[in-house]
Amino acid sequence: MKLSRRLALVATLAATATIVAGCAGPAADPKTGDSANQPRPGGTVVIAWTSDQNGVDAASLNNVRENITRQLTDSLVFRNPDSGEFEPWLAESWKVSDDVKEYTFTLRQDVTFNDGTKLDAEVVKANIEALQQPGVHSTPAGLVAGVKVEVVDEYTVKFTLPRGNAGFLANLSRADVGIVSAATAAKPLAERQTSIDGSGPYSLVSWTVNEGAVIKRRDDYNWAPASISHDGPAYIEEIRYQVIPEAQVIYESLKSGEVDFYESVGGLFVDDLKANGVNVSGLLSPPGTAGEAPVNVSNPILRDKRVRQALTHGIDRDAINQAIWLGKDQPASSIFNRSNPYWEDLSEYLSYDPEQSIELLEEAGWTEIGSDGIRVKDGVRLSLRLAQDSPTTQIFKEQWKKIGVEAVLDPPLPAEANQRILTGEYDVTYWEHTYPDSDILRANYGKTTGSNRSILDLDNPEDKHLDDLLQQQLSISDPEERKKVVSEAATILVRDAYTIPVLERTKVWGFTSRLHDVKANGVDQIFYNAWVDDAE
Repeated sequence: MKLSRRLALVATLAATATIVAGCAGPAADPKTGDSANQPRPGGTVVIAWTSDQNGVDAASLNNVRENITRQLTDSLVFRNPDSGEFEPWLAESWKVSDDVKEYTFTLRQDVTFNDGTKLDAEVVKANIEALQQPGVHSTPAGLVAGVKVEVVDEYTVKFTLPRGNAGFLANLSRADVGIVSAATAAKPLAERQTSIDGSGPYSLVSWTVNEGAVIKRRDDYNWAPASISHDGPAYIEEIRYQVIPEAQVIYESLKSGEVDFYESVGGLFVDDLKANGVNVSGLLSPPGTAGEAPVNVSNPILRDKRVRQALTHGIDRDAINQAIWLGKDQPASSIFNRSNPYWEDLSEYLSYDPEQSIELLEEAGWTEIGSDGIRVKDGVRLSLRLAQDSPTTQIFKEQWKKIGVEAVLDPPLPAEANQRILTGEYDVTYWEHTYPDSDILRANYGKTTGSNRSILDLDNPEDKHLDDLLQQQLSISDPEERKKVVSEAATILVRDAYTIPVLERTKVWGFTSRLHDVKANGVDQIFYNAWVDDAE
């Protein structure tokens, strides 16, 4: 079976973020001031991309926010990966109304963009309104949907939300909503896709189709979040993103030192890289959802939760982990990754038990078995249409056939996938999402507001109760009260198999011994603190 490029590695799962030390030797000694191991400015780093990213702007591209966009743009607030708390960044302070519908931010007054213009409230307003225009990627558009922005004064800006949202700071901390200059915000999306001016520690020098991008350190940068360990500019002078389509070539380039960093190390290659002096990070787990399979409950077959539960117990997560990730991933134990503050152990609903699956199916009336081994009820075969043909869904197909369920792997064209999935054309999909707040459940599964990935029907009492919980948690400002509601919703989603968690959503980075201190915020790459041994 072909190995996916999803990242994996045996490691203790961090509850929050991981610092990629990447050191060939010990860290600098603060007592002796050993300059041989202290950060120093300068040097160039080469980062491998396996494909052309189509640009650099997360407003229209979902696949760049974790890497290059985070170096080019800052956000209003910063989520501290160690504490999970939100800290000032471009905003030096903020106030939130009791009903969590109004957020008022006081901005720093010393921030400039790469084009030399200054940050002020008008620029922030222009940024949010630019993300609300047609054509913006669904992720950033959803993060600021319906938000009204008012300029209170030159450095004070007020956001009024269409409904209370206790997770709005998490929205604003993401690179998808990174702040760009007024000129960039005013550009047509097609233009800003390949050319943006942000306030981040690096500026874009060039982007070339099918080749990559170059970014350069801003020497005037001095407004990093307080929890970052130094003031002033970044250390590394230049970062080159290079498109290298073949993973094997990337691994050889890491070993030779021609490439310094790769974000997608496959489990098959970990031991070889380590044996050849390449460092690998610990297992990085963003505080979002696990890799999961939303189930379309509008399908009459799947309306019966016993059938959905049979699918859950028909999946051997350990076997998937071993077959695809060589045992180097983490089987899911909840709808959330363990690094999410709302995680709780729901593994009792996720056991591999094919005998229980068969019992559930027979209780649901699927007692007849056809000559091909697939169950039949009232002349209807127990056949489900899946939206992906991947190593994971191929194993679903094999494992479910053992309990008499047929999985037809019939993926749509990529450009049509999201629309066709959300209109209920498919019975099961497989996906994962990075987001540090519990509201990811409403965003994914809510019907009143949300993507409704399980195609809830509000005329069904069980579906309506779930949707009520998902909508309710959004506006609860008390953390403990909110956690109770989220817990009930998460339990229903997993217990009643509206979705089937499979594996933790994880990543592993590979990097040369000359590169130190790349910071992981979830799976976002922060190169502000990074440095190289041979800087001059």
